[in-house]
Amino acid sequence: MLTRRSLLWCGAGLACAQTRGPRPGVQTNAWEIEEGNFASLLSVLERVRKLDFDGFETNIRFLRSEFPRPAEARRKFADLGLTAIGAHYSLAEPFRSDVVVRDAAGAASVGAQYLVTSHKGLAADGRFAPDQLQAKVRFLNEAGRRCRAEGIRIAYHNHQPEFVNNAAEIEGLLQGTDPDNMMLLWDSGHAWLAGCALPAFLRRHAARIAGIHLRDYRDGKSVPLGQGTVPLRDLAAAIRQARWAGWLIDEEERPNEPKPEESAVQPSRHHIRKVFGV
Repeated sequence: MLTRRSLLWCGAGLACAQTRGPRPGVQTNAWEIEEGNFASLLSVLERVRKLDFDGFETNIRFLRSEFPRPAEARRKFADLGLTAIGAHYSLAEPFRSDVVVRDAAGAASVGAQYLVTSHKGLAADGRFAPDQLQAKVRFLNEAGRRCRAEGIRIAYHNHQPEFVNNAAEIEGLLQGTDPDNMMLLWDSGHAWLAGCALPAFLRRHAARIAGIHLRDYRDGKSVPLGQGTVPLRDLAAAIRQARWAGWLIDEEERPNEPKPEESAVQPSRHHIRKVFGV
């Protein structure tokens, strides 16, 4: 249910959309980063800035070393001219909000806008018991409230299972959670592979989407944006129609392959500028 605060927030987002529009960001998993070595992350972020991105998302593992000295980390991000969009956090079961909030506080301290929480989904075929969904909704609402108290919001990151069976799980999560407590970091690539009509979903849920992971696929294989068959131009048209203003995040994930680095990110950045206009 939309609260008065949520309606005001959504209205502010639409106003920003009319004047600013989306902003380009990137997930750092296109590069090799050494956990516990903040200089390794900063080296990647220098490359990110040279590619003309405004913000970045990274795994929380690469930020934890800086939780004891957050002001220095925030200063270094600012010096690079980059916004810390989100710290990616994989949820483990059983869900415990106290565990999540500890890391959320650390992510907030280094300037992250969102704790990007991901989960494997309740069921691979999208057919879960109602009580499973209710438990996940309760957890996300509780964790979201507690994270907001720490100065950060939860943005839920989907995989394919949440979008199978007519997107049963993601629709249930969006209906059951308060927008104040949970936004969506929508992985449009995973959604598309599960049969989601991207423009229709964007138009229906624009007010809940904080950012969009952009991916492209050809014959089921990840490729740089514009080299596959994901309908990115149709998605861009829907974004303009909805006057959506959030983060467009290039995600060049290549499981079990070498990190693609600039070989994938650079052409993808060009395609974002060409198709999305940012």
